[in-house]
Amino acid sequence: MKLIPKARPVRIRISSGGIEHSSLTSLKEHFSLEDVMGLIANGSLARWLRQCGESELAGVIECASENDKMEVLRAFFPELGKIKSEIELVKYLYRSGQEETAACLFNSDLINDINAIKQAWMYNIDGINYLPLFNEHWEEDGELAFLFARACAKGYFEIKDHSSVEMVLDKAIELGSRQAMEFQESDVWQEYIQSNDRFKNVDKKKMMYIINHILAEDEWIGHTGTNLRKRVEEVLGGKMPKIKTDQEKAIVKFVEECYYIVCRNSYGSHMDQIYKTFKLYKNSVAKDSILMPEILLINNIIGGSWHDLREYVDVSPLADLYVNSHIIQKLSLRDTLKFILEHLFDDKIEV
Repeated sequence: MKLIPKARPVRIRISSGGIEHSSLTSLKEHFSLEDVMGLIANGSLARWLRQCGESELAGVIECASENDKMEVLRAFFPELGKIKSEIELVKYLYRSGQEETAACLFNSDLINDINAIKQAWMYNIDGINYLPLFNEHWEEDGELAFLFARACAKGYFEIKDHSSVEMVLDKAIELGSRQAMEFQESDVWQEYIQSNDRFKNVDKKKMMYIINHILAEDEWIGHTGTNLRKRVEEVLGGKMPKIKTDQEKAIVKFVEECYYIVCRNSYGSHMDQIYKTFKLYKNSVAKDSILMPEILLINNIIGGSWHDLREYVDVSPLADLYVNSHIIQKLSLRDTLKFILEHLFDDKIEV
């Protein structure tokens, strides 16, 4: 008698949540929505379910709409059928310990749902990259803009350009957020907007008064520097509002240098010579000076060695304007330097 070996059926193996499963109970206890959707896509889940004697569930899975995660979840967990809203389902899953599945469902279906983004943020659901979602939608909804600005102020997002966050809060107020209006007056917000201000130790109002005094229109281009020196001496000698800090003295010196550039240019000095003179000033200034972005900006304008100002666009609106538009480049040298001084302390420049 000849014995013919009988082939054993190949047992299908599946993994979910980092664990291999041999029963539906085990799969449900370590359910990973992302893993399960992959198993559905390659057809192995339905075959495995039939192997486990779960033919009815296998049929439901085979008929499920492609990528319909809510339908799949309800097939495995019928008790979820009573929850109609996706964001409510996400919140239910999250508080039930299914954090990964909650995040997977949100990231797949709800990243463009403004209401869902707000609820997920306020519910503190992990596993969601909120920053691009806020960036994408803050101009559309006042409450979302407020939540974004408040989150930045509290340090949840590291955005170097605090002035751009101010724009977000301004938009929230424009869109009617009362919470934003109240938050604008809070200590948290005031500390935040001042923490990134290069000129926080400078009395800006006083310094603009002094700048305007030094650069009186009739003296902006004079025949000599005598009147300018007289005006500077009035400032430093205490006849004007008192200069209190080294930063304020540095600003006065910066104004002088701008004045002399214009004078030399108006008298026909070659730009190479103007650059050489300005370079001596530039090299005398500490690299961490609060005025370094504007000094390098002028260095570029007068044709000196070119410096990439892109690293300064987040801290200097003037550098941002120079890098990302042609407005400054279109001005005469005299008007360019005047424009720089007039907007030296601006948080943002509207043109």
